[in-house]
Amino acid sequence: MTLCSMILYYVRRFKRGFVLVFILYSVMVIRKLCCDFSIEETGLSTKTYSNREKWITVNTTNGTPANVVELLAHCPDVSPFLVGQLEFVDINATSLNLNLSIYYGGEVELGGFWRPKYCNARKKVAFLIPFRNRWEQLNTFLNHMHPIFQKQQLDYRIFVIEQTGKDKFNKGAIYNIGFKETLKYDDYDCHVFHDVDLLCETDTNYYGCPNSPMHLSVGIDKFNYTLPYKGLIGGIQLFSKEHYLKINGYSNQFWGWGGEDDNLFRRIRMKGLKLIRPSIDVARYKMNQNNHFRSDGWSQANHRLIYNRRTRPVVDGLTTIDKLHFTIETRESLLYTLVSIDLRQRKGRRT
Repeated sequence: MTLCSMILYYVRRFKRGFVLVFILYSVMVIRKLCCDFSIEETGLSTKTYSNREKWITVNTTNGTPANVVELLAHCPDVSPFLVGQLEFVDINATSLNLNLSIYYGGEVELGGFWRPKYCNARKKVAFLIPFRNRWEQLNTFLNHMHPIFQKQQLDYRIFVIEQTGKDKFNKGAIYNIGFKETLKYDDYDCHVFHDVDLLCETDTNYYGCPNSPMHLSVGIDKFNYTLPYKGLIGGIQLFSKEHYLKINGYSNQFWGWGGEDDNLFRRIRMKGLKLIRPSIDVARYKMNQNNHFRSDGWSQANHRLIYNRRTRPVVDGLTTIDKLHFTIETRESLLYTLVSIDLRQRKGRRT
């Protein structure tokens, strides 16, 4: 039997099997030819990565393909989504915009957490908002500021630090307690201490911490966009974790309104740190005074404490919060993480 006869014999006997093998082989050849042609034509190489339980193909030649960017690359130094001066600040939008939440079609995850999808954020930021009975202002703040933080491509979470109970408000103490609480969530590069009534007018006012402590709210409409005095750092401060630990945080001694920020400025200088400010043309804010609740008036006792030895960082601050009397409860809401602190000025149960 010749070779040709043998081939014809086996083809007739195993006809279906040969047809199936031939089809599969043809598909493989065609697929290879198409892929080779595509890569040669575009000059691109590709890799496949697994990230957040999704497989996607990324262009590794220039890192900026049409649909996705390389997952391992950092976000650009300047976000391409910034527009500069915002058209308006709607301080009357007092109903919470739930459409920002991932549960209503948005992107903000439970607890007020967000990070860029297709690049690694250059800064991981914890926002701490001191709070007491200003729910409408809080809603306006969340509606306005979440989109700005996202345009800046920050990896961030918003912590609302609420003081409950009836004792006088102590912003410094709840900031210190809140700071310790944020460390349970992530190792943040930057901590932003941000009053709830200040709304940014430009999205180019960057919230990533620089190499020194920063006072960000330089120009506020209430003060005609000027700085009332050189030592003023109230409103918004940015600290790296290292620097906030170095100054031992805020003083815990300021009960009632006023004085704690002036004392903070003194603590920064005592530790040899340089306070920096951005340009007043960029760092501009509107103060939302709708339903502006204030539980306490200006405290003369606080004014006397600013330069008191008891409020020096070596004896008062983060390291002494265990001497405070408070209970704490934390829960994640749709657009923020709420840290509720029942802080008592007089003796009580301590946690």
